Amino acid sequence: MIYLSNSPEETDKIAQKIATAIKNGGIIFLTGDLGSGKTAFVKGLAHSLGIEKFAVKSPTYTYIRHYKVGRVKFYHIDLYRLDGFDELLAAEIQEICHEKNDVIAIEWADKITFELPKHRYKIAFEYLGKKQRKITVGETDSKQGSAKPSGGSKFDTEQIYQKYKTPLHVIRHCKKVAYLAEKIGGEFLDKGWNLDLGKVIDAALVHDGLRVCDFRDFDEENFQNVSKNDLKVWKQLRKKYGKKGHAKAMGDILKTIGYPEIANLVYKHDFHFVDELRTLEEKILYYADKRVNLDKVVSLKTRLLAGKKRNLTGKSGLKERKDIVEKIYRLEKELSKLLGKNLAKIF
Repeated sequence: MIYLSNSPEETDKIAQKIATAIKNGGIIFLTGDLGSGKTAFVKGLAHSLGIEKFAVKSPTYTYIRHYKVGRVKFYHIDLYRLDGFDELLAAEIQEICHEKNDVIAIEWADKITFELPKHRYKIAFEYLGKKQRKITVGETDSKQGSAKPSGGSKFDTEQIYQKYKTPLHVIRHCKKVAYLAEKIGGEFLDKGWNLDLGKVIDAALVHDGLRVCDFRDFDEENFQNVSKNDLKVWKQLRKKYGKKGHAKAMGDILKTIGYPEIANLVYKHDFHFVDELRTLEEKILYYADKRVNLDKVVSLKTRLLAGKKRNLTGKSGLKERKDIVEKIYRLEKELSKLLGKNLAKIF
């Protein structure tokens, strides 16, 4: 499962969900760069187990801290300063992990090179912006390194942004669409619907990654703050993919690098593909994109009017657009009926 967090409070809520799953004991591997949210998550987890947040202090220098909650012990292990294999520390961690009914959270768990005996959760934290984090929750079997992702495919969205020099305002739009898709998808999951929300979020994060291919006004004078190298990459992309359009281009790239299901979602977000939507995942991504203008969640009316001003020239295509707009409003009604809530009012 993939979550997007826009604040420590939202990370807290995600930790609460995990706490419910492991309240009777379990191991949690936490990985991610400095400042990506691991410690904040641990504090939220501890609080959900009945430990006051202020009591939880980082064990960076001591490696291990533990707290007692009734008959359950909560172990917080931080391996940030571990340099190489420490036999005594390894033995102590292995002993801790053999205890039944205890909860063990290990930061920088990717430094572990020895086997642990229990089934465990693996949670990866990715920095998406000043406040936004991508949190990927999976489960592993008993052997180190054999992770089984719980929904979604793991790929580096930041690497895609960097490789194709995605403009900052486009990245903001993608992240807001991913945020809204995660909220809508979460509502469906809470109602018991079966969907792969992780793939929806991954697709949303890159769906407009090659938007430069569709920029109608590509005058270099309009890009004063853009580096020459970025402009060079954009020109190459437009020359190679311009006739395909940004959705087809990004979809083809994702398919080539091994993400066909995410590629399909990206293909289907295209404005003209409203008749091609079959799965709930496709409908959620398409709808979320049509509710975000730039980096703000707005009504369908506001978003579609803004899109009309940006993309429609003259009267050609006016009737086709009108038909598509009507179908988009029907899609909103369809999703609202399935959910039992009016999406236009709750988001």
